Amino acid sequence: MDKNAYIAHCQQELLAVYTDNKAGNKDNVRMARLEGVIHAGQMLGVLDKASAAALIDNAHRRVFGYTREARDDKKARLDALKAGDADAFYETPAYVRLR
Repeated sequence: MDKNAYIAHCQQELLAVYTDNKAGNKDNVRMARLEGVIHAGQMLGVLDKASAAALIDNAHRRVFGYTREARDDKKARLDALKAGDADAFYETPAYVRLR
């Protein structure tokens, strides 16, 4: 398997895992296996850490419509709101909190 085929395989698997996750079918075993494949690619020199992160971010953006950093920022903001004023947290509509 050449480098481009390996990266394409990783991209395809990431999209499948994220699509299943979005549909509510979270598969931790498949995700762990995929993380191992990506790590093996790093150890073999097919991927470096930056390109692996870009590959993951690209797949996340394609499936969910936002980056992992945006998700983490929103989660931190909602957690801070919940810790500070639970009433303000629950005044935010659930459909906004869950996006």
